[in-house]
Amino acid sequence: MAAGRLRETLNREDLDRNDRISLFHCIQNLKGKEEVLDYFLEYLSTEENPTMLIYAVWCTEGVRDRQLQELYVRLMDKYRTNENTKFDYKGSQMVLRGGACMGASRPEGQLMSNLMRQFEYFGLDYRGGFQFLMDEGRWKEWKRQKGFGAGFLS
Repeated sequence: MAAGRLRETLNREDLDRNDRISLFHCIQNLKGKEEVLDYFLEYLSTEENPTMLIYAVWCTEGVRDRQLQELYVRLMDKYRTNENTKFDYKGSQMVLRGGACMGASRPEGQLMSNLMRQFEYFGLDYRGGFQFLMDEGRWKEWKRQKGFGAGFLS
């Protein structure tokens, strides 16, 4: 599908949740996702449903763009202190048999997991990535070092 036709389809207002999720699945496997990046920059900045954001972030995996990263950081700031994210964080710190941990099960926690993966868990494993994200001081320092400081968020 040409990027222009895909962009037209993504912008249709008559798409329901399932239609949009199906499109996101198609985009996940699309080479040249960067061609529809403008859509995602707009969509990610306006969508309020964390379940829909899970799919949108998931399908943009592999796209390297500073504006997209800025949106990811904004979403992390918005959802990392959500009560459901905190529950999933606690679960991620529990070690199960065989050394595994519980995965995120709530939409906000799953969204955070997808966002963390965009930054390759900050060079940490899943548990460590969640710990890092929940540590206010380390999170602020990382944003400062990467140029996502206080002025960025205003």
